[in-house]
Amino acid sequence: RAGGSDAALLEQVGVTLRALHDVGLRHRDLQVKNLLVVPDPVPQCPLVVLDLDRCRLGPALRVDERVAGVSRLLRSALKQGLLPPGPLAASLDVCLPLFEAYGTTSGLAAGELARRARRDLSRGLWRHPWWWARGP
Repeated sequence: RAGGSDAALLEQVGVTLRALHDVGLRHRDLQVKNLLVVPDPVPQCPLVVLDLDRCRLGPALRVDERVAGVSRLLRSALKQGLLPPGPLAASLDVCLPLFEAYGTTSGLAAGELARRARRDLSRGLWRHPWWWARGP
């Protein structure tokens, strides 16, 4: 909203999620409204994560937990109308900076993360009003 680049913000989200997942933070309610953009970000974690009351800290997240966390955040972005309407694949293509910034971790390359997140999202989104209102 302050005129920053969407790609730059998505990169910040990717870097932040990667840092959280690497230290083992399991956020039970990860959604866009729980990410705070700060004016002078720290390079390792450029966003502040809110609503930590139900979080757990443990070993670094497994691949399936990482995909679930990213999918949860993207589902929130879709529901809030922050991603373009239309087919799911096209909506998630704009998230490429997030996937690339998240980087290769635990054998999960950016392309594989994107593919798994897309599959994970498509499983349950048809139940939500967003799915039916998104157009052809």
